[in-house]
Amino acid sequence: MSADEDIDRDVFNGRVPIAFVLVVGEHPERRPSDTYEPYFLLAPRTGYLPLCAEKIRRHYNLSTGLADEEDEMWFEFRGRPLRWNHPIGVLFDCFAGEDSPWEVTVHIKNYPDCLMRSSGNAVETHFINQIKQACQIKHGTTEITRDINKSELWFGIQTDDFDHFHRVNKKLMEKKADSPWFKKVPFQLYVIDDKVRADPDVPVTILQQLVELTTEDGIPNTLGQMVDTVLGSGDNRRVVMHGVQPPLETPLQWLCEHFVYPDNFLHIIVSPTGSN
Repeated sequence: MSADEDIDRDVFNGRVPIAFVLVVGEHPERRPSDTYEPYFLLAPRTGYLPLCAEKIRRHYNLSTGLADEEDEMWFEFRGRPLRWNHPIGVLFDCFAGEDSPWEVTVHIKNYPDCLMRSSGNAVETHFINQIKQACQIKHGTTEITRDINKSELWFGIQTDDFDHFHRVNKKLMEKKADSPWFKKVPFQLYVIDDKVRADPDVPVTILQQLVELTTEDGIPNTLGQMVDTVLGSGDNRRVVMHGVQPPLETPLQWLCEHFVYPDNFLHIIVSPTGSN
């Protein structure tokens, strides 16, 4: 196994400690005065919150087949509904701060209008759409996605199985024979400042734009150069990916091959230096 594949495996197998707590009064068979023991989970950074739902239901003895769509499970942190379409690791890096474990509130009533529905095949559909969008950005076409086993790719995410996932995903990382570079960088950059952390009603700014992998002279662009391109030049920033601060001199091509989430996007959290 190559050193880079070891990194791919380590990134995929990243974990975050979460304490899931069912909100008082929403369990159909308990009184509002009852207390609930949290459900502790080392959740996959690369997974999605709805994929934790079945384990949470078993812990709290909740029905696995909720009769009413309004009773669909959703998650909240300090008053902010958590958008499940972002990977767990991204949500953790945006909001958890120094909290360990990260205490996430679980709801089974009053699904908020601001969240996409996660029932049925919604999570899988979202994931595959992200894959297609990432391929369009980095290859200039989605043709490659027609030739892969999407079911096996998704099975690797559902079961937290790197080998299943990597067997298919490595095909999405293949470059054209005449170029060592992808065309553009698939990324989402999340701006998290103290206002966002303090007020759940302040939305997170998420930025995307088309960024080249090299300069006009063929010199590899770096993470720091891309952040400056998107946000303007600045020094007082903390740039986090997968819970760590990668060197700003890291080439974008390497990051696109080995530090993306399973959806093939780089998810980059930027906060002012000194923010929690």
